[in-house]
Amino acid sequence: MRDRLLSMPTWAMLLVTGLLWFALLFVIGLIEDDNLWRALIPAVILGGIMAAGTTFALKYGLRAERRALGDVSQLDQRAAIRAARPGPVPADPVVRAAALRLAENNLEQGRRSRPLLAIAVSVFVVAQIGLAFSSSSAWHLLLLVPFVPAVGFLLFRQPGRLRARVAVLSQAQDSPSV
Repeated sequence: MRDRLLSMPTWAMLLVTGLLWFALLFVIGLIEDDNLWRALIPAVILGGIMAAGTTFALKYGLRAERRALGDVSQLDQRAAIRAARPGPVPADPVVRAAALRLAENNLEQGRRSRPLLAIAVSVFVVAQIGLAFSSSSAWHLLLLVPFVPAVGFLLFRQPGRLRARVAVLSQAQDSPSV
């Protein structure tokens, strides 16, 4: 399922993510203000911006993942993606090497994008809090409920997990018995 969604053409992924962002923002706009047009226009504009950001970030991540995995079969790619996450270390040295490259690549990408992500999250949180107080509607804070914990996990917990996984895969790669 993941492969089918990520390998969609860019225009199709833009439509899918655009519809999802539009629906979320439109519902929040309708809850906040009963006027259909005052909910529709910002949802279309912001939904398009968010869809473009989401789509291009996912496509960039997929390209980086494929580069890190290298020239391995589709079945080995899936096994390496699973092995780059917590779980058993694969016995196949090709899959183990691909998983190690992928985990190191994910760690490096996270390290590079961490400052930008922290700034973007801070701006988003401040903007949502400002909108909640200026419009005297707390519905803007609803967006923070799923967003802040997810980004907090990416910023603080994920790098440690990736470093631990790289260490496990490196140790298994170095030992000839596994």
